[in-house]
Amino acid sequence: MRDALIKGGLNSATAKGWVTNNSTVNSIDVNELINGFKGITLSKETDPSKSISYVTCHDNYTLYDRIKASGTTNEILVKRMAMLANSCVFTSQGISFMLAGEEMLRTKGGNSNSYEASYAVNAIDYTLKVKHLDMFNNYKALIALKQNANVFGKDATAIAEDVTIEKNDNGSLIVMRVKDTLNKVEYIICHSNGVSGTKVVNLEGYTLYLDTLNQSTLQLTTSTTISPYQTIIATKSYE
Repeated sequence: MRDALIKGGLNSATAKGWVTNNSTVNSIDVNELINGFKGITLSKETDPSKSISYVTCHDNYTLYDRIKASGTTNEILVKRMAMLANSCVFTSQGISFMLAGEEMLRTKGGNSNSYEASYAVNAIDYTLKVKHLDMFNNYKALIALKQNANVFGKDATAIAEDVTIEKNDNGSLIVMRVKDTLNKVEYIICHSNGVSGTKVVNLEGYTLYLDTLNQSTLQLTTSTTISPYQTIIATKSYE
């Protein structure tokens, strides 16, 4: 998922993935991202309990710094891209992993290899939690869903029965429908990147669980608008 989303690791600093490329969508990235949502690793391991999904870890760039390095300088877009990237991670099957501080948009000042850097570079600046409290609360909601909903971390057989994933024509919108068969609750999860502008999804009859853009006027209808760099999670009980 990391390389499909942001082209981390050994890729060049300017390389862009599904989240960070706002002009085109790479079909290979889309396919790898969908595999990541299912808990399938690059080595084709299909048991989600053996899959760890992430976009950043203790080495290399923080998510904020990685996005900035790829060429995005607008602070609002950087924040939305970062939120979308980990929204994908925390709505994937299997084990989700994150770098401490990503929930408040941690930065190491652009340092991509900080193992010998100073405390000032590596420390977590908690004033960022105040600055990005909306983001922090989004992470709390995502982690609560991951821990408590009976829809993630299942085996491959359960995935085939309970998870459906769709994409629009160019792969800039990915919609997952995940059923908690134990509690009879269906989750619909919409992830939209920055290509092709707004999209429309039918969410009539669903209750909003999370809108990562925190829009106070958002209404779930037959023509719900999904904005660029937005994740919407909605729920509905079923018999």
